[in-house]
Amino acid sequence: MQTKSIPYTFIRGGYFYFSRRVPNDLRKYYSYPRVVQGLRTSSPQKAKVQANVAAAKLEAYWSQMRLAESEVLGMSLVKVIPASNALA
Repeated sequence: MQTKSIPYTFIRGGYFYFSRRVPNDLRKYYSYPRVVQGLRTSSPQKAKVQANVAAAKLEAYWSQMRLAESEVLGMSLVKVIPASNALA
């Protein structure tokens, strides 16, 4: 499904598409096991740049999702301040 010289892409109807498999630990957040997005170009050079940008953005987003669901060390030691005292 990958174009030989451009990672995470395939061609359909003369246009490039970006495609990444959703990691197993994040599948519960997605309806489909793959993320596929049209790159709206038939140029291999433009597709390569756009696919690299899309892959970097997706990796950053997935990293944030993983961090958000992980436990914070020392969370049991954090004081909860009532809302009325927080603004004073």
